[in-house]
Amino acid sequence: MNKINNVYRYVCCSLFFAIGISQIIAQENETGFISDSITLENRFPTDREPEQFAQYPGGDVALLKFIKTNLNYPEQSRSFGNHGKVYLRFIVSENGEVKDPRIIRSPLDVYCNKEALRIIKIMPKWIPARTKGVNVPMEFVIPIEFIAPKRIK
Repeated sequence: MNKINNVYRYVCCSLFFAIGISQIIAQENETGFISDSITLENRFPTDREPEQFAQYPGGDVALLKFIKTNLNYPEQSRSFGNHGKVYLRFIVSENGEVKDPRIIRSPLDVYCNKEALRIIKIMPKWIPARTKGVNVPMEFVIPIEFIAPKRIK
């Protein structure tokens, strides 16, 4: 029961943190073509959760900065005003490598989907999840949001 409460607290805290960060980034991107909001949804490859979750080096703030710095809103999508979230699933392996990135849901075109996949593929190694002192794989789901630019009249 205690482990369930800990997971619940972690997911809730991550969710509230990500909402706050995404609002800050949206304010910074007034003219922006990209807004990235991250809510890490953790999924465990077995019925047991890891004692220590995998983490991007530097935490959630560093992950948001990485995405914001490297994400390019595709010109083809921008010109049509396409916007929405691409949900990606990936696994952080026992050695921290990001593996098997896949799009699990996207209302957007192939250009935004390819760009979101590219971002996941170029991520540096993560700090792997651990259980009983042993590194274990851990699955994540991340939404990357593309927002169409405001039209200036």
